Amino acid sequence: MFTVKVSAVSSAAPERVLGAARDFSERRPKVWRNVKAGHVEVHESGPDFADVTERLSIARSFWERGRYEWSQPDSVKQTVTDSNVLEPGSTWELRAAARDGGGSDVEMVLQRNFRSGLRGSVGNLMNHLGGKRGW
Repeated sequence: MFTVKVSAVSSAAPERVLGAARDFSERRPKVWRNVKAGHVEVHESGPDFADVTERLSIARSFWERGRYEWSQPDSVKQTVTDSNVLEPGSTWELRAAARDGGGSDVEMVLQRNFRSGLRGSVGNLMNHLGGKRGW
């Protein structure tokens, strides 16, 4: 399993940071540069989840379907259910906590298992080469 953990400080409140992760509207590709405009499909959603397929902008033939959950107030977690690059069960989690004086401490953790084959190998290589800088 390939794991990447990055952290940052944001001037945005935790609700705004986490709200961006829960937003599957036409604004998503503007916030998340790795998502291709026009290629976000919400299959089902509820008050604390969304089942979504996203095509990635960095490699247009890469896609993943995942269940996003935000039942915990300080995080949004996506679990891959299908993909042509990642194994099901791979995860992405975004956490945000309020900072004294305003803003947020933000942490993102990716745990990835890549499929065998060309796309999985390319995805694995891109993640290893990009590492924390890529995220």
